[in-house]
Amino acid sequence: MAFSQKVTCDVCGIERGPSNHWILYIIAPAGNIIFSAWDASYRITGHLCGSGCAAKLLSQKIEEWRYNNSAVSGIAAGSAGA
Repeated sequence: MAFSQKVTCDVCGIERGPSNHWILYIIAPAGNIIFSAWDASYRITGHLCGSGCAAKLLSQKIEEWRYNNSAVSGIAAGSAGA
């Protein structure tokens, strides 16, 4: 009997069916996102049900980067005047 792993989209939560348009992603320690075509042999990745959820994840990460960069810039500007 073959083992079948349940896979769900990390953004919307939908369960993977027989479709083949799923996308894998990895968020590297530096915060970089790497997208990849579906390959069932990849185990240490995130799962996205399609380009719409990939775009949502990318948008969320861009906002995080902007927030983090503005916070760092604010700290640097505050310390420069001290």
